[in-house]
Amino acid sequence: MYFTRDPRPGRRLPGALSKVGLDIFVDPRREGPGINRLSIDTSLVKYVEVDGEEFLYYKLPKITVALIKGTTADRKGNISFDNMFMSGDALSICQAVKANHGKVIVQVDQLVDTPSRPRNAIIPGCLVDAIVVTEPEERNEAYTALTGSFEIPYEEWDAWNEKIDTASEKPLKNSAAGNIIGRRAAKELRVDDIVNIGIGIPEMVSRHAKKNGMLDMVTLTVESGGIGGFPVSGEAFGAMIGAASVYDMANQFDLYNNGGLDICFMGALEVDKEGNVNAHRSDGAFAGIGGFANITAKTPTVVFCMTFNTKGLEVTQKKGVVSIQREGSVPKFMERVKSVSFSAKRAIANGQKVLYVTERCVFRLTPKGLKLIEAYPGVDVQKEIIERIPFEIEV
Repeated sequence: MYFTRDPRPGRRLPGALSKVGLDIFVDPRREGPGINRLSIDTSLVKYVEVDGEEFLYYKLPKITVALIKGTTADRKGNISFDNMFMSGDALSICQAVKANHGKVIVQVDQLVDTPSRPRNAIIPGCLVDAIVVTEPEERNEAYTALTGSFEIPYEEWDAWNEKIDTASEKPLKNSAAGNIIGRRAAKELRVDDIVNIGIGIPEMVSRHAKKNGMLDMVTLTVESGGIGGFPVSGEAFGAMIGAASVYDMANQFDLYNNGGLDICFMGALEVDKEGNVNAHRSDGAFAGIGGFANITAKTPTVVFCMTFNTKGLEVTQKKGVVSIQREGSVPKFMERVKSVSFSAKRAIANGQKVLYVTERCVFRLTPKGLKLIEAYPGVDVQKEIIERIPFEIEV
């Protein structure tokens, strides 16, 4: 998980101190890092205090083997990633492995005689033990565009996103509820904001930011290292169309962990009466949390994009009027979430602004819990909001 991003694993430190994770599931005072009784290990994460401040101490794993995918290797073994839209944490992983006297194996598409420009060599040859050359995978024009090998003008971002989404095995669903949520959430953007947008419904925010003209006035980021441009949806999530810069994932989390974002848009499976959010655990399944905890821990404005309920929900919107045709059978607002991915208590203490944007209304987090600050035209506040929440909300 991303909690061990800083310091870098290549430094051979035994662990890392972080405030990310306090008061959420990974905190040993709550559930701890184990997801079942077989995986419980109390040594992995510890609660500590340093100079009167709270931290979690994360034990860093000892990595001894790295399997990396690059594009080319030159005669000295230097690895470039020219035909890939990200390098992830390839360099940090290789440094960590070599610090532990392990082996680094890199798969590339081709060998070249002429060394790449030094700035283009992501992994130096001295860190590589073995190189495996394989035939490159076939890629259509849409995916080639993600590498930044040719410029995509701003006015063409939408068209390229559609091409990539069409080529994806799992294209993003363009639901009415998703459009309502994305359109309303996008109104929270401000000029010059640095932004992160999560996967799923939050992806609709970037589409509506493009439509309302805000996309060209903010800077979007993705966890994989992209800055600027238009985040790709579907199975290519993590890539950017028209990125201004792409650097290592570890550097991106330096930005996130230190509060470098202005606003983020995240998904949510459940929300409870305190405003806590579960974004990683559902009945019988554990999705993992990814960078969610890091992003939401320090960002001044956090916007959760979620349907009011799910499984069967049918919604329409005509001329701004929302009509709930059919309610979903699975509620998302409940007395207590199954597991805490986002701590409302911690957010209030940090002075963060937190919104919960649904297809029918918007809530804001207060020290007392949720406050209804907006109901959309056509929505019956009493029957379609208040009576469907199992706890009291401020109106």
